Amino acid sequence: MSWYKKAQKIIENPENINYWDIGHSPPIEHSREILESNNILWFFNNGTIETKIERDNTSHFQTFDDLSRHYYGRYEAETGKLTIIIPEGVNSFRPIPNILIKKLNERFPNISEIYKYY
Repeated sequence: MSWYKKAQKIIENPENINYWDIGHSPPIEHSREILESNNILWFFNNGTIETKIERDNTSHFQTFDDLSRHYYGRYEAETGKLTIIIPEGVNSFRPIPNILIKKLNERFPNISEIYKYY
């Protein structure tokens, strides 16, 4: 599925899935070669996706600067689920920028579902 078609299937504020349900599970024990089995924090900054593998409940606020004006979220590699947190002050009717969806798809090609939270 193309990045554009994935962008059309964004689930906004799902009723049965809380933000904490995606990408917040305890880290899986692994060797250095199996990094895809971990949860990944991501941050959209100056047109690029910065990432950090979650370790011991790492939060975005501990890892990245000034989240208030940036898109960020988590990626759950096992399921392909990805969350997007909308920056403060962005109108809820405004679509997620295509460049962000494209960059996320480049970084995480196995996205199965995208969940949008405010």
